[in-house]
Amino acid sequence: GGALGQGNYPVTLKLATNGSAWTTVEFTLHVMNSVGQTLAETVDTTPVTHAPSPVGFRHAWEWHLAPETFVTDRKFFFDNLGQRGLFGPTDAAPRASLTSDLPRRWEAQWTPCDVHRGYYYYCVFGLSAEPPYDWAPIKCAFINVVGDKPPRLTMHPFNGTGDQVRYSVYMGQSLDIVARVVDNPSDSILELGVSKIDVNNGDKLRARVAYVYEDVSTATVHELALMPILVQPDLPPFLGLAVGGPLNETYTVLNPHTLERVVTFVPSRMHSGLELTMCFLAIDARGACPRELPGSARVGDGTERCLLVSVHRCKYAMSPGQHLPHVAGLFETSWLQLFSLNPLLTTPEVPADTETIVNIGHRHVVGEGQYLDSVVRRFGTSLRDLSFVNAELSERMRAQWEGALAVGTELCVIPNSCATHV
Repeated sequence: GGALGQGNYPVTLKLATNGSAWTTVEFTLHVMNSVGQTLAETVDTTPVTHAPSPVGFRHAWEWHLAPETFVTDRKFFFDNLGQRGLFGPTDAAPRASLTSDLPRRWEAQWTPCDVHRGYYYYCVFGLSAEPPYDWAPIKCAFINVVGDKPPRLTMHPFNGTGDQVRYSVYMGQSLDIVARVVDNPSDSILELGVSKIDVNNGDKLRARVAYVYEDVSTATVHELALMPILVQPDLPPFLGLAVGGPLNETYTVLNPHTLERVVTFVPSRMHSGLELTMCFLAIDARGACPRELPGSARVGDGTERCLLVSVHRCKYAMSPGQHLPHVAGLFETSWLQLFSLNPLLTTPEVPADTETIVNIGHRHVVGEGQYLDSVVRRFGTSLRDLSFVNAELSERMRAQWEGALAVGTELCVIPNSCATHV
């Protein structure tokens, strides 16, 4: 039950599993006395413990011999691959390169690639150069090599938290959304931009990819992937969209593995019922490991994510200082008409003290066999006025609203009480 003393001990080990034959292994156990010294492992910015380490990026770790009174005569390094000369120049990958600028300090570096995924350990122990010439305890660095995951792309309100992809806003308000991408601290974000926009008025905007050569005179087909860049679509003024950012330039420079973009959307009086899908594409760096295509080592993985924004139909956010006659002028109707649609507003001519949501029209639900023409006649309006407050009734979408309308379709209608045909 006690500890074994220094010396050599013969060991016979019998191994078997359920249903298998016995296997006998014989070896000599060499017991060494420890002088109580330690090889203390210290690590730089990259962890080398059980935390996953992505491929393509440099990992470095150090061993420091302590205390200062312990002088080594020899030191030995080994790993879990069982090959000779772990840090020798002739060893096959995966191998770490070892440098030592001081007799008591060793630094190892390794950049694993996709073929090296797995779990590794690198160990060191030393022999004392002074009596009783004993061994210092073994110290190991552990590396769990995993694939480099794509960057994580999230969306959240400018003054809020939590990942959110669906938003709604009233005409007259302003909506600010932050698109934020984060990757592993060893990586960097090459691109975060708008990849596409789809609007229910028929607009479809797409980004394109352009290729930039370092030296045009030597450009070949195989070098097309050297430096692709994302050319974002031009945002039409009608949409009221703008993309800026990042929020903090200094933080982004100091932390290249994260990047932000701020989307600002200000829906106008012509956006009643507007729905848009806006997608962002984030691309990270590849690291030091090459890919199969020549020249493509600089571009890593990409993540695309979309946010959906809808504008409330037939409602307007009256800001402080506005009154109902002002809103009536925006929508080319009379304040009496709006007054009848907002019975809770008892003083329409008095400016609002706080933001107030008001109805600017009647929300009509389409019935069986109804056409736009019948809706126009019933409410005494015109096709022009109807399309003004229903974003999807655009010329591009004519094929969808020329015939009978789908039952249950909701339309915003500003009635003309003097010209209705009810």
